[in-house]
Amino acid sequence: MEMVHSNQETILFRVKSGTTPQQVEFSNESVNHWLKSREGFIYRSLSHDPQKDLWIDTIYWQSEAMARKAGEAFMGAPETADYIGLIEEGSVNIYHADIHLDLSNCG
Repeated sequence: MEMVHSNQETILFRVKSGTTPQQVEFSNESVNHWLKSREGFIYRSLSHDPQKDLWIDTIYWQSEAMARKAGEAFMGAPETADYIGLIEEGSVNIYHADIHLDLSNCG
């Protein structure tokens, strides 16, 4: 087990009615490229709970400050516009948490 002092950003949201998972995945190609160019970006995963129709976007950052800085730029970035356009207005909840334990490197 490895102690990590980084930040996890979790974004819960729903997409607009009629949006397919494939559309969400396709719109994320440019989002991933954009995220990789942000200072402090470590890792990202995007999950979907089909029973609750809830998307979970989890992004790991070197610090909460870096996560928040990227979040501010995210809304105005041309690379993120298609993705943002699929999200149901008012459905977004964002959480930041300090990571104290990470088992991702266990073999």
